[in-house]
Amino acid sequence: MLSSNIKEKVNLRKEFVNYIAIAFSLYQLYAILSGATDPLIHRPIHLGFALALVYLIYPLRSKGSIKFYDWIFFVMSEFCIFYLVQSYERLVWFIGRFNLPDYLIGIFAILLLLEACRRTIGIPLLAVVSFLIMYGIYGNYFPGFLSHKGFSSFSVVFRLFFTAEGIFGIPLGAASTYIFLFLMFGSLLKYSGVSTYFLELATALTGTKSGGPAKIAVVSSLFFGSISGSSVANVMGTGSFTIPMMKDIGYDSDFSGAVEAAASTGGQLMPPIMGTAAFLIAELLGVTYWTVVKAAIIPGFLYFLGVYFSVHFEAKRIGLKGLPPSRVPPIKKVLKKSYLLFPLIVIVLSLASGVSTSRSALYGMISCIFVGIINPDSTMNLKNLINAIKDCAYSAIPVSIATATAGIIVGIVSLTGLGIKFGDGIIGLSKGNLLITLLFVALTSLVLGMGVPTAPNYIITSMVAAPALLKLGVAPLAASLFVLYFGIISDVTPPVCLAVYAACAISKAKSMMGTAIHAFKIAIGGFLAPFIFVLSPSLLLIKVNSLNLFIDGISAIIGMIAISSSLSGYLNRRSSNIERIFLMIGGLLTIFPGYTNSFFGFLIIISMIILQIFFKK
Repeated sequence: MLSSNIKEKVNLRKEFVNYIAIAFSLYQLYAILSGATDPLIHRPIHLGFALALVYLIYPLRSKGSIKFYDWIFFVMSEFCIFYLVQSYERLVWFIGRFNLPDYLIGIFAILLLLEACRRTIGIPLLAVVSFLIMYGIYGNYFPGFLSHKGFSSFSVVFRLFFTAEGIFGIPLGAASTYIFLFLMFGSLLKYSGVSTYFLELATALTGTKSGGPAKIAVVSSLFFGSISGSSVANVMGTGSFTIPMMKDIGYDSDFSGAVEAAASTGGQLMPPIMGTAAFLIAELLGVTYWTVVKAAIIPGFLYFLGVYFSVHFEAKRIGLKGLPPSRVPPIKKVLKKSYLLFPLIVIVLSLASGVSTSRSALYGMISCIFVGIINPDSTMNLKNLINAIKDCAYSAIPVSIATATAGIIVGIVSLTGLGIKFGDGIIGLSKGNLLITLLFVALTSLVLGMGVPTAPNYIITSMVAAPALLKLGVAPLAASLFVLYFGIISDVTPPVCLAVYAACAISKAKSMMGTAIHAFKIAIGGFLAPFIFVLSPSLLLIKVNSLNLFIDGISAIIGMIAISSSLSGYLNRRSSNIERIFLMIGGLLTIFPGYTNSFFGFLIIISMIILQIFFKK
């Protein structure tokens, strides 16, 4: 009897949560499409829905269950949001009238958000934000260039919770508009059969080639990873299919997990969505979303080129074949269903023709529903349309909490001038040398990005590390993409490599560190591409010259292949250590700009190719 009562209560809670999720998505659609809601009303309501779902879904302990105190947190969070919304006019018309109840409500709201961050995102982001809040209040106790006068807790709380320069700033603004629409687009892709088609297309294109399953992982992550919004989600989504296949044909468990981790991480760097970072870059830089997408295409291609050839050379080195043709769908049969790519084509053409991001996402959603109706293999019906709406709300939870928490970072950094101070410190250490500054910024972004999801990852690195590059004249878009790359690539960089941990859980790896080292080598493109496009801005299509773009692009491609060959130990045959060293030198010379560098790089690489052709053993 007691057991049945408990089950009934759990079912009632789940039903209640589902209604909140549906209401969340419907409210978002209304608010975004009507465009009539003030940001300081819309963004708090958006966060209110997200906090409600957090405290009714995520328990205090990861393996626990929802308790009575979670319901108390739920009520308190909604009260704080209600208080802010009903105080809107007073705060707008009587700026500075900040009283004790405001202060206490603000403290409770910030603490509730931080607890929601701990439950959904984890400790790393919570630690960074907590440190910055203390830094904002007690900055006068910090040494050297980090020191500032310090601000009262009243000032910090008011800025963070009662203005659009903190929690309800640009990051949450992007999450509550463009990002939410694209999350709904991603949910509809699932039920329309497009997500499954990505994997089928990748299998048809690469399945029978050397190391086919590993190449399937690379190509499917290229298609799916950008939309998934998380390296770990991508690993769990495609890795459960590709990792066992890689092991079946002869890859060891460490390398199989490493391929999926590296490919999935690259999905966060590939347009159109870039794990939601594309929208944040556009918002913070004040450029169009299409400008960001165009700039990110060539670097993203270089990353996946490096991953693909690392997999190819490894397969050749150990003599692995592809899947038997019986396990691979015929390419002609797959191409007959290419109409499933229609939603992506609609979005790209809409953005390219100047249609707003929100309206482009809406067109993509409508085309998804249309494709789902005509696709005989889809599960699109009224019930699953409602499920897609619910799924969107659930997938928005970590994004909304992460961007709201990242708003605290933006507020503190702008209040204290930390970004400028840190930039001055880095330039002082590097003596103004661009290459050394790039190395310092890369290391800083790697450390700041460890264990942090894509959206807050970019916010942190762009606010703290990017100003140093801007001071040396690096284009804002190039600086933003540089710190994003190194913040994201931390997902495969030891010791905190979340994508590697997720892949190891599937591959049953012999050694987590062995998998991480393999992933680090496979993802070498992610470490090199940022230096290439900062030194050769033409690859970002910034002030582009057709000749320079062609030469820089060809040089980067050849250099990336040579470096992948060097790390794998195979080109036309197994390479000796001396050959690997020369291939690495030739690759590095080729990828960095300058006709002299490229000439000598080409010369070395061609010499190695000729050497391997004439001396087979």
